[in-house]
Amino acid sequence: AGAGRMEVLVKLWLGSLSPTLVAHGFQADAIGLLQFESAMASTSEFFADLKALHGRISDAFNLQELPAAAKSGVLHSAAAGASPTNSATKSGAGGGVAGGAGGKVSVVVEHLTKGGSINIFVDSAESTILDVRKAIMQKLEEASINKVKIVIQEGRGTKMIPDGEALGVRVDKEGRAELLMVGRALQ
Repeated sequence: AGAGRMEVLVKLWLGSLSPTLVAHGFQADAIGLLQFESAMASTSEFFADLKALHGRISDAFNLQELPAAAKSGVLHSAAAGASPTNSATKSGAGGGVAGGAGGKVSVVVEHLTKGGSINIFVDSAESTILDVRKAIMQKLEEASINKVKIVIQEGRGTKMIPDGEALGVRVDKEGRAELLMVGRALQ
């Protein structure tokens, strides 16, 4: 029953929001929807009127269930046939992004303060920021997750990206993501 409800929500989201997604430069597919929601969430923190609008849109479309739909895979599988423009905006399998090694998503991680970068792979665009942190830990042979923090720059500082956030909101059409990290050096 839960998956069926999620599929209906995905069709509602894409059917209703696709024109808005396209009008604002996003793809009319699952990845575009995730990117749009992420942009709204991060931007609305700073503007009360935008925060209120984002809240109304989220409530009206039940968008608070979007991360769960992405994590479970229902978002991408249900979106495959939900949007008439979807086939034109996809660049590969797996929710509109091309895969890297063996269908995986390539993630370039750059250290914000100490310089350097590494490339890792995660299973898919549905992988979470926590999955990315664990992959970095494995590559660096780092035992402490507290030394691997994925951040975005905001104002004069940084803000940690929540562990539960799906990577898909940050994956480009080529199936690649670029992230910033603070904590231990990458060498």
